[in-house]
Amino acid sequence: MDGVFTYPEHPFDPDLCDTIAKFHPGLTDIALSGLLSHQIINLIAHINAWEQDINTYLRASDVYNLHELSQSARNVTLCGEFLHKRGLSLMEQLLVIALMAFCYSTDTTRAMFYLTNAYLQIHCKFMRTLFIEVTDRNEAFITWVGTTLVATFDPSGQPSLLGIQLLRARPNARNWQANVRLCESYFWNDALSLRLASKIGHLGGVERQGQG
Repeated sequence: MDGVFTYPEHPFDPDLCDTIAKFHPGLTDIALSGLLSHQIINLIAHINAWEQDINTYLRASDVYNLHELSQSARNVTLCGEFLHKRGLSLMEQLLVIALMAFCYSTDTTRAMFYLTNAYLQIHCKFMRTLFIEVTDRNEAFITWVGTTLVATFDPSGQPSLLGIQLLRARPNARNWQANVRLCESYFWNDALSLRLASKIGHLGGVERQGQG
């Protein structure tokens, strides 16, 4: 990555369309909108292929492939490198943070957590000071980002606080179950569902406010 982000223009190259077609539906829609750079699309494709490899291995053996899971730590580092680059749009920054959270959810070794968490805390604290418009058009995406952050991180940490702030900014109220249904159109897994379920009691006030 040289820090210069380039964006595709319609009509997209057929190979790029083939790549985007393999994404989860929510991310396919965003990528086709032209709002994501080639570099971010490649990052999504990389994590998407890794996720599919894990799922294939688990279906075949019901045992975690430690090599595949250790890759999650490297993916966290890769996402972190993007956050250090200038030029990412606000949407792309939110996307990368959510991808980091997703990778954390499979990193049972927590190998890279403490090396990257400090910077992520600072970055999310800064993003909480920005105006992030949430509309009907981007609400599903914001729901995924916010719910993933809340599920992954400690409730008192800056990523979780950013997640709650995003969820509260939505124009339409939804409970946590409805949030998860939306998240399933993006990167999501059982580990995130379990983590979120363990926090529902603590987050009950947020949920009630969201339903308000």
